Amino acid sequence: MQNQRPPSEGRPIAVFYAGTNGSGKSTLRGLYSDPGIHMHIDPDSIARHLNPNHPRSMDVAAGKKAVEFFNLSIENLEPFTMETTLTGKSIIGRMQKAKGAGFTIELRYIGLESADLNVERVANRVAKGGHYIDEKVIRRRYDESRDNFTAASKIANRVAIWDNSSKVAKLCATLEKGVLEIDDSQPLPNWVKVVVESLCVYTLKIQIRNLKGLPLALGSFTDSLARAEIKSDNSYEP
Repeated sequence: MQNQRPPSEGRPIAVFYAGTNGSGKSTLRGLYSDPGIHMHIDPDSIARHLNPNHPRSMDVAAGKKAVEFFNLSIENLEPFTMETTLTGKSIIGRMQKAKGAGFTIELRYIGLESADLNVERVANRVAKGGHYIDEKVIRRRYDESRDNFTAASKIANRVAIWDNSSKVAKLCATLEKGVLEIDDSQPLPNWVKVVVESLCVYTLKIQIRNLKGLPLALGSFTDSLARAEIKSDNSYEP
């Protein structure tokens, strides 16, 4: 697994950096090389630009501007990245719209082990002058974001799952053309196990690699993956 974007076979690319507030979406974007992409849609960044002193007062306006940039990119078939909490129904609709317009869709999802850690990261950011998000909103989005993950993964041509619970973000798993690759160099975080299981549930056409190092104590997780591997017919339907 690597974080260098592979060729998209001549089609424009749309990259969605997704995760709950405080997970590290902007940090993750900095870890990737996205040559040829000049449109980076980040509602938080737009809000700060509109009103540096009170960016939260600009959330609605920033959201509208982000949608405007998105629609412009779709209309012009211009490659773009977009940061999203992956909550609500509109983001799934936008991913579908981009794919329907001929874009290659990449979902790069970054998460933390618990909502408590997201709340803590946002609090630390605020202490350093960063933007505030209400704790109740963060906790709600933590669950909603994962609920939307499976639906978003069905749309995406490529999926990358990152854990940022420690000091350094780690690429844990990727899914492309029906092949699920897992980094088994160390035990997977619990939240990653949950979202990876969801990938196995929605399709029986996943081939699984790099599982030999996973501890058998993972129980239902490894059982679920084993069933998916056994039932796989080694084909892929985009």
